[in-house]
Amino acid sequence: MNDLINDLNKLYELNAISFSLEPHSFKDFQKLILPMIKEKEIIIQSFEKEIPSHIEELNNKLKGVI
Repeated sequence: MNDLINDLNKLYELNAISFSLEPHSFKDFQKLILPMIKEKEIIIQSFEKEIPSHIEELNNKLKGVI
């Protein structure tokens, strides 16, 4: 899961950098990167839905959320 999150963070960075591209190149780049971002976001969201509540509670305690 950490690898997936790291990949997604890199894709977010690349997406931010892409705003400096020429309009035509930007559109082409967005066509490539946005589906990859969406795919990884869906995988992470699906995984988060599967986390047992006691694990989620422990994770929140460790983060100091609760």
